[in-house]
Amino acid sequence: MKKKSLIAMLLSVCLLTTACSNTPGNTINPEDSSLPVIEIDRGGEVLLEVKGVDGRPFVPGGSAITAASAILGYYGISIKPADLRAYADIEESTSYVDGTPSPWKMIVGNPKGTLSFYYAPPIVNMINKYYNDYPSKCKGRTVKDVSGSDLTTLKGYIDNKKPVIVWGTITGNAAVVVDEYCWVTDEGEEVQCKMSPRCYAMIGYNNSEVILVSDNGKTLNVMNETFTEMYESMESQAVLIE
Repeated sequence: MKKKSLIAMLLSVCLLTTACSNTPGNTINPEDSSLPVIEIDRGGEVLLEVKGVDGRPFVPGGSAITAASAILGYYGISIKPADLRAYADIEESTSYVDGTPSPWKMIVGNPKGTLSFYYAPPIVNMINKYYNDYPSKCKGRTVKDVSGSDLTTLKGYIDNKKPVIVWGTITGNAAVVVDEYCWVTDEGEEVQCKMSPRCYAMIGYNNSEVILVSDNGKTLNVMNETFTEMYESMESQAVLIE
């Protein structure tokens, strides 16, 4: 077979695969391909009307703060990510040596947002501070650290019309392996952190996928297996805004 013909054939297979992947209910399994079978069933969909927010440029805690802003907007509370960030406890740092604060207590990150560490508690504290400053606007709403919730529980929150901030890192529909950093905090506690968490607003699901809003304001459909892998890789961190 001529080289040009082989290239044309490969391009045809790629185009066919891409077209099929965007069609609900299709099974992707090109003949003589080593790719796994991917079945997408978009039945049983539940989707909350959360409007995506573009929170760029990225800064420490940017994706979690953007997800929180989008979810607050869903409840009729309008605040831009840049304004909500003022309520966060942030330690700007370009190196993560002994003496750096704990990401369980503060958002720790590079001012340019190239590398940051934080878990659910600092995000819960940030939202609570905002609630406390605007009690009439927030009308008694609460925020909870629901880390450790499994996928079934997270879907239950969606069923109850409550979007959730979730932690994880993905590229396309693949979970990304994240590096770990270790240091001894300013309080003498040894911490082991995952690199550059990316947070999303979980706004829905269907039989095969979890539906997320990213910090660029766009909606992502992520396979259940991929979501579970990325979510668990980030210590199953989640925050429920009510």
